[in-house]
Amino acid sequence: MLFLCAVANSFALDWMLRNSVTTTLNMFFIYQLPVPRLTESDREFAPIVSRAARLVCTTPEFDELARNVGLTDHAEGAHSADERARLRAELDGIIAHLYGLTENEFAYVLSTFPLVAQSVKDHALAEFRRFAPVPNDEQLAANIRQGEPHWQELKVAACWNPHTQKKDDSMRQNIVEAVASFLNSREGGACLIGVDAKGNVTGLDEDFRAADPKQPNSDGYERCLRQSLNNRLGGEHAALYKFTFHHVGGQQVCRIRVAPSPKPVFLDGNLIIRDGNGKRKLTAQEAIAYRKQHWS
Repeated sequence: MLFLCAVANSFALDWMLRNSVTTTLNMFFIYQLPVPRLTESDREFAPIVSRAARLVCTTPEFDELARNVGLTDHAEGAHSADERARLRAELDGIIAHLYGLTENEFAYVLSTFPLVAQSVKDHALAEFRRFAPVPNDEQLAANIRQGEPHWQELKVAACWNPHTQKKDDSMRQNIVEAVASFLNSREGGACLIGVDAKGNVTGLDEDFRAADPKQPNSDGYERCLRQSLNNRLGGEHAALYKFTFHHVGGQQVCRIRVAPSPKPVFLDGNLIIRDGNGKRKLTAQEAIAYRKQHWS
């Protein structure tokens, strides 16, 4: 019900319905709407449901519904105007991708809502770029300009230390921790490599050579990082992260898009989670409480 509620309130489905209706609206139009048939096994299902739940479950009468979908009660609902606006924009961005819209097509859909504030439409388009399964280079450049919000981490390199000008295997630890924290979050996220903390694109030329001198390119780089992630986090989670490579400002950037895991992912026996726009290792007591709340 929450999934259907989210889709029915999206710009994408609203636009389709308005293009079908002429003078009157009846249930036949509703029956004919192309609603995606997602189930709990689909990657996009849980992120949509969790956001819809936080928008709906804001008062005590929704506590039972909240518990049914993994929230403690209505206190975890979205109460502030800013938080609600963010969740609605995220839902619109995710759902537009379910319909296979391109950025230009979604921008056109948004332009047909003259009574909606431009800031609302801009926010939805920004989230559309963020959730692109395989963003184009311009979309990725726009994401980089946002810095490090809660859903994105910028890493200058994974194998080559630009400060010491030497290969540094310990730098991969930062990548593994970032991926683990996104796996253990409700929303997932993305790790961008080849970009420093200030958003400057530094590229991957040295990192490619440090990762695999015999194959200093994107293929060798992805194989190296996948091996590290699989060894440290477990190969059963490999399907939850996807590598893409992009050209931004004449330099290559690697993007690791991470989907939320349906079960806890441990790194060296520790549970690492997102904490605002950073990450944090939980104590044993915190891990028990987080696991019960997040994966109940």
